[in-house]
Amino acid sequence: MGISRDHWHKRRATGGKRAPIRKKRKYELGRPAANTKLGPQRIHLVRSRGGNTKYRALRLDTGNFSWGSECSTRKSRIIDVVYNASNNELVRTKTLVKNAIVVVDATPFRQWYESHYLLPLGRKKGAKLTEAEDAIINKKRSQKTAKKYLARQRLSKVEGALEEQFHTGRLLACVASRPGQCGRADGYILEGKELEFYLRKIKSKRAKYLSLDIHVVVSAKVVGQCPETYDLFTLASRDQYVARGGSTRKSRIIDVVYNASNNELVRTKTLVKNAIVVVDATPFRQWYESHYLLPLGRKKGAKLTEAEDAIINKKRSQKTAKKYLARQRLSKVEGALEEQFHTGRLLACVASRPGQCGRADGYILEGKELEFYLRKIKSKRAK
Repeated sequence: MGISRDHWHKRRATGGKRAPIRKKRKYELGRPAANTKLGPQRIHLVRSRGGNTKYRALRLDTGNFSWGSECSTRKSRIIDVVYNASNNELVRTKTLVKNAIVVVDATPFRQWYESHYLLPLGRKKGAKLTEAEDAIINKKRSQKTAKKYLARQRLSKVEGALEEQFHTGRLLACVASRPGQCGRADGYILEGKELEFYLRKIKSKRAKYLSLDIHVVVSAKVVGQCPETYDLFTLASRDQYVARGGSTRKSRIIDVVYNASNNELVRTKTLVKNAIVVVDATPFRQWYESHYLLPLGRKKGAKLTEAEDAIINKKRSQKTAKKYLARQRLSKVEGALEEQFHTGRLLACVASRPGQCGRADGYILEGKELEFYLRKIKSKRAK
């Protein structure tokens, strides 16, 4: 059939068919989107109208990026796609399109800055330079050349948010070209208010989806059937995930106990999105005890195994002991959740769609959400 940009193949507003007035024409053709992915360079040539050529980039991993305030352009490696205002799916699939926000390697820009201003950038205080870097920055120069560099250094200030990025070795940039048309992913480094805006957007997006952004391996033989019982759950509710640091562990799904939409799905132990399941508490208890050095979900006076005793009661340096004491101030676990740890089982909610992605990811229930589902399960059992 092919993609056509004509209008006469569409039905009328009344629903009636139109008689084709002619065969398809070359000037009415449409082409599928390039959907340029992040990967080793692969570019196809496409002949277009007038004998011109389009460069259809299917995969790209580098681009020329401009540092606007310094009037400097460098070829840099594209590391990741982190934001797209139009479509989250393009972020998930790492698709390079115009105005996509990407992370690029900061090294080429740092090297240029240091050779241009003879000042270190994005380095810890007292960090040693390599021989090559030391030869550039601390090289002996004539008085005339030294004056030139001193004049440059008066204008060498880099804004705080950008300097922080140089410390991490990665910079946020915006793709300004159209990779599917010109075969290149060129753009510019984000600065000033534009950088602040996108940092806020990325931060709010991460906070929203962090509790669901979990990697899991499902052992099911056929994706789409009920997966076997090894999946990952996050020990933190959505609003507490960022504040408490959050922990993600692979845990065994023991049972399906509640489903708001259909009791039949509980009876047949079917894993679907928003199903309430019981998972094994052991991985989370082990993490908690190694992170806070405090027992959790144990009877008073219960003996620890040799391995557990080696972790909790191990002798540590004063500095390390201080670190754990600071953690222990934030170690409180709510009563209802602690009771569940005593039983060795936790209530969790499946947040992914097992039939679509072949995974059963989710989060451990806490706070008012846990109270609500405990009431629901109790009333259902009593009934």
